[in-house]
Amino acid sequence: MTSSAPSRVIVVALDHTPTAAQALSYALDNVVRQGDKLVLLSVGVTDTLEWADVDELATGSREADGKQAAEQQATELLRRAEEIVKHRFANNEQITVVTRPVVGSSGVHNTIVEICDTVRATMLVIGSRNLPGLKRIILGSTSDDVAHKARCPVLIVKENQPSPTGGSRWPAWAKL
Repeated sequence: MTSSAPSRVIVVALDHTPTAAQALSYALDNVVRQGDKLVLLSVGVTDTLEWADVDELATGSREADGKQAAEQQATELLRRAEEIVKHRFANNEQITVVTRPVVGSSGVHNTIVEICDTVRATMLVIGSRNLPGLKRIILGSTSDDVAHKARCPVLIVKENQPSPTGGSRWPAWAKL
């Protein structure tokens, strides 16, 4: 008698960084399996600088409606991530993909933890930029905060190569 393993809910938290693309790739290569529900999550917070482009802030051309801009970024990011998943698992209809663009005013790490609780995640996969010194103090570490607060296991994928310069805003996404 064969019994199938219970369905798992794997959440992959994504943003515009190369480490998010690496986290997705790692999850697809090493974590996601037949029967899993894959939740692709992108959290945009409208009251922090993290989602604003430095150029927009410097020139003062930042859109008045930060929430709309964050929603557009999250939606586009998740569309591209879903394409990657569908391409990677083209012949496997046993994997369910759900995208969740979330925009709000609470912290990114709190929102990620809340979504993991809501969907009853069995694992969260998230990238870490390994920011040095002062940047880490000012911007904080979302992956560290999430790892301490989440009720499910958290897999933190570290950057495995220096960030490319120039080109696309999401250079690592183009390589997948």
